[in-house]
Amino acid sequence: MIFFWGTHGVQRSIERLLVILIIGILATILFHTYIPLVQRARVLNGLSFGLEQFKREIAYHWALYGQWPADATGMEVFSSDSTSFIKDLPNRIKKAEVENGAIHVFFKGTLAGHVLTCRPAVLKKNTTGSIIWVCGAVQPGPTAWDWIGPDRTNIDNNYIPKNLRYY
Repeated sequence: MIFFWGTHGVQRSIERLLVILIIGILATILFHTYIPLVQRARVLNGLSFGLEQFKREIAYHWALYGQWPADATGMEVFSSDSTSFIKDLPNRIKKAEVENGAIHVFFKGTLAGHVLTCRPAVLKKNTTGSIIWVCGAVQPGPTAWDWIGPDRTNIDNNYIPKNLRYY
């Protein structure tokens, strides 16, 4: 009888350890699944500052002058005291810059040191003025599109929301 109660207690301890082990394994799996979702939400939140206005002003500059803006000088999106900081930046964006038509967004906080580039592309024989926008490290293959501006993206593509990867 004493032996039975002794093994029953050991059996319960082993069962508890197995339950704790299973919970730990599930928590690890969920944690690694959750991180990309949080980072993707941070990127999307950071870009909610007015990427569309940037794109409109760059396209307007191209339509008006026939060339891509070398920087953000004279663009309404930027404040008058500095050409590298945007009016009313959200708390996840450090700064944004325009370089030869491409928009570089620099993050801060947990994404500090990361950059996301959104580049315009036009048809090589552009007769209609069509522009598409591509955000992220997209390697253009041999296509009918000319990719404008440098790509400085160093964020993992998994963290870039799918609707921003190909505009």
